[in-house]
Amino acid sequence: MEYEREVSFPQIEGPVAKRGILRSVKPTYPEWAEKQGVRGEVVLKFWVLSGGEVANIEILRTSGWAELDECAAKALKKWRFQPIEKEVIQWGKIPFKFEL
Repeated sequence: MEYEREVSFPQIEGPVAKRGILRSVKPTYPEWAEKQGVRGEVVLKFWVLSGGEVANIEILRTSGWAELDECAAKALKKWRFQPIEKEVIQWGKIPFKFEL
C-alpha cells in the first residue's frame, strides 16, 4: 500500500520564535514507520546560540517511538536561525508531527 507521508512542524514557541529561520530541515520519515502506518508527535525544546546554531535539544514529549524522536532531533540540529548581536542563548519549543 502506498502512503503519502508528511512531517510537519507548526509554530515555534519561546524567545527564539522572534528570530528568522535561515534554514529548516524536515525530519526523514523512517521507511519502517511508513510501511507500518506509524504516526506520532514529538515535542522538542532547544537552545540557539547568538550565531544562529542549535546548541542543545531536549525531548519534552516523546512520540512513543525512539527512532521518530531521534529523526526530529537530528533534523532540528541542522536548523539555522538569524544571528543576533547580543551574546545570549535563547530557547524554543517545537512539535514535529509524523503522519500519513
